[in-house]
Amino acid sequence: MLRMLLLVALAAALTLSSCATSNPSDAGDDFAVTGISPTGGGVGSTVKLTGTNLGDGSRASQVMFSSVPATTVNYWTDTEIEVVVPSGIPEWASFEVFVRTGREDSDGVQFLGLPENWSRLTDNGSDDCHHISWGYSDLLWFSSTRDEPTNFDVWFTYADDGTPTTQRTFGAGTEDHPCATQTNLAYSMQHDGQFDIRVHHGGSYTWATLDEYPDYWPDFNPYAGGDYELALTKGVWNEVEEVVEYFIYGYPGYRPCEPITLSVGGDFQPSWSPDGQEIAFMRASSIHKVEVATHHVTQLTSGFSDSYPDWGADGRIIWIRSQTDLWIGDGDGTNQQLLLDPPGYIMSAAWSPTQDRIAMILLLQGEYNIFIYELP
Repeated sequence: MLRMLLLVALAAALTLSSCATSNPSDAGDDFAVTGISPTGGGVGSTVKLTGTNLGDGSRASQVMFSSVPATTVNYWTDTEIEVVVPSGIPEWASFEVFVRTGREDSDGVQFLGLPENWSRLTDNGSDDCHHISWGYSDLLWFSSTRDEPTNFDVWFTYADDGTPTTQRTFGAGTEDHPCATQTNLAYSMQHDGQFDIRVHHGGSYTWATLDEYPDYWPDFNPYAGGDYELALTKGVWNEVEEVVEYFIYGYPGYRPCEPITLSVGGDFQPSWSPDGQEIAFMRASSIHKVEVATHHVTQLTSGFSDSYPDWGADGRIIWIRSQTDLWIGDGDGTNQQLLLDPPGYIMSAAWSPTQDRIAMILLLQGEYNIFIYELP
C-alpha cells in the first residue's frame, strides 16, 4: 500500500511539472515576430514589431537586425516592441528581424535596411507606381494595381507609417496622376476610350475636361484659395502634321480650358509655383517653366532626360534625371545640384507641404514601392 501511495504522489508531481513548463507565454510556443512597420528604414529610425510570446524584454532578450542587436528599446510587451534601428545594418539590402532570448531565436520578418533618413512605406508586391502626390498634412496619393492586377486605381496612405492604405477610386478603367488639396482630389481617368480629368469635391465629382482630346497630370494651383484651378497636359490633334501635340492647359474651374504653353514641344507634368504665377513642366527631356500671364517659357535645365518637376513651398524645384537621380535647384534655374542617388529607378517624387521630406516611388528589387527621405 505504501509503495502504491508513493507511485501516485510521484505521478501527480510529474503532472504538475509538465503543466508548469507548458505555459504558452514561454519562448518556443509560437515565439515569432509576425509584422514590422515600416518595412524598411535607416539607422536611427523607429520601427514597431508585432508578434506572439515576445516576453517583456527582461530575460536577456534582444531585437536582432540580422546579426546586429538593437540598443535602444522604447517599449516591450508580449505582443509589441518598438525599437530604434541600430547602426551597422546592411544598406539597400533585405534581411531578417527577429527576437533572441537566451539561446533561442524567434521566427522573423524581412526588413529592408536603408541609409540614414530613409524609410519604406509600402511592400505588398503590387505596382504602387506611375505617380505620387503629397496632399495636405501627411496624406500621400498614388496609383496602384492592388485591387486589380491590370488596372490602376487611386489610393492614399499616410507618410508617417504607411497605414492605413485606402482605395479612393473604383473605376473600370485606369485612374492615374492624382493630386489633392484639403477639399478636392483630381486625377486622370480613362473615359470613353481616352483620358479626361475628374475632380472630386467630398462626395460629388465634376469632369474638368470632357472633350475629344486626352488629358493627363492635373495639378492644383496652391494660390487659388477656395476656387480651385488646375494645370494639366492636353494632347491636341495637329491635322497638318497628323500627330498629337501636347500642351500645358489651365482650367480655372469656372470657364473652359485655355492653353498656357503655345509653342509645340510636347509639354508634360505641370507643377505650379507656390505663388501661382508660373508652372514648371517637362519639355524635350529638360525642365522648363512658363509665366501663366504672358505665356513666356524659360528653359531651366539642359537636356539630361529630366522629368517630373515638383515646385516646393520655398521656391525650390526637385526633378528626376535619367530616372536614377533626384536633383534640386532654385525656381530661376540656379543652384542646381544632385540631391539623392538611390539604387534602382525613381518613377515619381514629391515634396511634403512643409518641405522637410520627399516621397518617391522606387523600382527596387523588381517591385515598385513608396519611400520617404527626410532632409537632414
